[in-house]
Amino acid sequence: MEIIPENEIDIPVNSNFYHPHHPVLNKSNDKFRVVFNGSAKSFTCVSLNDKLMVGPQLQTYLTTLLIRFRMHKNNRDIRYRKYISTNRSKTQPFRE
Repeated sequence: MEIIPENEIDIPVNSNFYHPHHPVLNKSNDKFRVVFNGSAKSFTCVSLNDKLMVGPQLQTYLTTLLIRFRMHKNNRDIRYRKYISTNRSKTQPFRE
């Protein structure tokens, strides 16, 4: 990012477009990040968001992920549950 030069300020609006943006302060480390407004319309009444193509959803839904994890055949809870025994002494082996 840079400041607009003085000689470009008087150029007609239809020959260039400056993407609107604003700073957002990160409270954890006191640094700023730039947030661009993709829905801002240009002189042709078209925004950047209008021109971007929508792709497939890259993240699976959390519930689907959890269900798949719990139904997996190598679920670690099942493996550990298998070896739980009660009233065991040092001489007795594990019981299933």
